[in-house]
Amino acid sequence: MSAPVIASYSDSSINITWTALSSPNNGDSAILAYELVWDQGLGVTPATDLSNTLTTYYVLSGTQISSGNTYQFAVRARNIYGSATSFSSTTSATA
Repeated sequence: MSAPVIASYSDSSINITWTALSSPNNGDSAILAYELVWDQGLGVTPATDLSNTLTTYYVLSGTQISSGNTYQFAVRARNIYGSATSFSSTTSATA
C-alpha cells in the first residue's frame, strides 16, 4: 500500500488522501475498507477505522488537531480476512 499524501494542511486541519488498491492481496478477497492511523504528536496512535467504506480521504480537524504539532499518517486496506495489506510507510505534516 502506498503512503498517504497530504493534500492540504493548515493550523486547524490536515487533508489526507491515498490511492485505492486495484487488486486484493490477502486471500484474493475484495477490499472492503481502509484503516488510517496517526500519531497525535504525543506518542499515541489513534486509529480511524473507515469501516464499510472505500473512502480514500480523511480530514483531521477540530479537537483531533493542535497547532504546532507534527502528525504522522499511515494507512492499510482491509478485506473479509482482516488486514489485506500491512500499514504503508508514514507521511507527516505539521499543523
